[in-house]
Amino acid sequence: MKEYFAVIHKDENSDYGVFFPDVPGCFTTGETLESARTHAAEVLFEHIEALREDGVDIPEPSTLDQVIHAEGVEGAVAFLAVPLLVDPPKVERKNITALSTEWARIDSAAKSTGKSRSAFMVQASLEQARQREA
Repeated sequence: MKEYFAVIHKDENSDYGVFFPDVPGCFTTGETLESARTHAAEVLFEHIEALREDGVDIPEPSTLDQVIHAEGVEGAVAFLAVPLLVDPPKVERKNITALSTEWARIDSAAKSTGKSRSAFMVQASLEQARQREA
């Protein structure tokens, strides 16, 4: 099973931030360390699936030594090995209808985060769902 190291950091008066140095554009947050860990596993799966859908090569995981010295890792408070699900749930394609101006805004926002349109929309939707569940 592949495991990717996630970098966890926290600034004063903020949630925990999590990102994957091996998977650019793959990041999430959590109010607690536990929620950050759970969200990290979800967002890693979703991001890798979006890369697969887009025909992008899946990056190989780095070693912990490589991650510790990666750019942007300074000041991190913890490292976490997150397994990539071996037997993931089935990915489904759905059609969504929106105005062309809405698609332009979504695409611009997705591009600014380094995510595909699908990955961006899924992450934004799941964040909304989590807020409503809380």
